[in-house]
Amino acid sequence: MVIAMQMKTVLIVLSLTLMLLVSCAPKPTVEPVAPVIEVVPPVGPVAADQTVSEIESSMAEVDELEKELDISSLDELDADLAELDALDLG
Repeated sequence: MVIAMQMKTVLIVLSLTLMLLVSCAPKPTVEPVAPVIEVVPPVGPVAADQTVSEIESSMAEVDELEKELDISSLDELDADLAELDALDLG
C-alpha cells in the first residue's frame, strides 16, 4: 500500500516536472516576411484617359450625393424646434 502511494507520488512529480520543462522550453521564432508591393506604372494615354473618366464619374457621384443630402431643410427644422421650445405646455 505504501509502495503504491510512493509510486503515485513519483509519477505525479515526474509529470509535473515534464510539464514544467515543456512549457519553459524555448520556442522557435519565425521572422515575419514583409510583403512585396509591386508598383505598375500606367502605360500610355489609355491609362490616363481611364483615370480621367474614373475621376469624372466619382465627381458625378459626389454631386448626386450632395443633392440627396440637401441640408437647407434643417434651417426650417431649427426654427420649428425653437417654436416648440417657446410653447408653454405646463
